[in-house]
Amino acid sequence: MNDFSILLIKPEAVNYAKEIIKDLNDKGYNIIDKKNLNGYSNFAGKIYEILTSEQVEEYIKGYKVNNFGDDFIVLILAHNQGDTIRRLKIDKGDWKSYQTNPIKGTLRSKFGLPECFNRYYDGAKLVYCGVHSPHDYEELKKQAEILGITDWVKKYCSDL
Repeated sequence: MNDFSILLIKPEAVNYAKEIIKDLNDKGYNIIDKKNLNGYSNFAGKIYEILTSEQVEEYIKGYKVNNFGDDFIVLILAHNQGDTIRRLKIDKGDWKSYQTNPIKGTLRSKFGLPECFNRYYDGAKLVYCGVHSPHDYEELKKQAEILGITDWVKKYCSDL
């Protein structure tokens, strides 16, 4: 199988995992496998390359201040009409505008946190949007490696 992606249900949305999975199923996604992990703050510090290390520290501080925890869930999924990475990018919604200009029905508009949870540091708006997925296949490979799940994902896609 080559048409798939991963979706992270971030700590702030872990309690809504069943609802998120149902929503994904309703949108035509098949959940191929699911893995519960710990250590989201370590992962976040490695993938948000556009942020400075201080901004990442502030973002991670928000998880501690709000008692979101560090547990997260990784789903391997595929859309029944193909083009999974592109479709998931649309169906999850934008990471910032879901708060100010929400597109009804996106995962972030349903499960992302409101603006009152945002943090700000050195000009960066840090939001807790509930879910994360890679933007393309190369990012998927990189993030699987950072997460330490490459072998798990390779069970479903030998190309990885």
